[in-house]
Amino acid sequence: MPEGVPAQPGVEAAIPHRGRLLLVDRLLEAGPDRARVAATVRPDWPLHGPGGVPPLVLVEALAQAAGLLMGHRNRDERMGGRGWLVGVKAARLSRAPVPAGTRLELEVEIVHEVDLYVVFRGVARAAGAFLAEAEIQTFQPAEMAAYGSEA
Repeated sequence: MPEGVPAQPGVEAAIPHRGRLLLVDRLLEAGPDRARVAATVRPDWPLHGPGGVPPLVLVEALAQAAGLLMGHRNRDERMGGRGWLVGVKAARLSRAPVPAGTRLELEVEIVHEVDLYVVFRGVARAAGAFLAEAEIQTFQPAEMAAYGSEA
């Protein structure tokens, strides 16, 4: 998503991120427990430097992809995919920065779900090449306001 171009309709309804903090562009496909999401690295992404963004930023992109999965799954509910990333159980990252303009494919799947706690495993690739993978823990209450947040 080039700078200034809005994300796919539905992306902003599913997750609360806006502006330079919105890292995902579109939901490519989704089922009840997995999704594929597209993103394009932009120069305005957090931590972008001379060579691009550190692969650590892709952990947040995977968390946003997980939010799109939950937004798709809960699309008839007001909350969408909103919740909180509360932990990263494991991560493996490539070493090189990811340059602006790189088109990413993010794949996420639910690996564990108990009540409000959901664990996702995600992998980020560019042109089929591995960039990052992470196991992400989230807390997703049915009503965000009950936990001190409207977001």
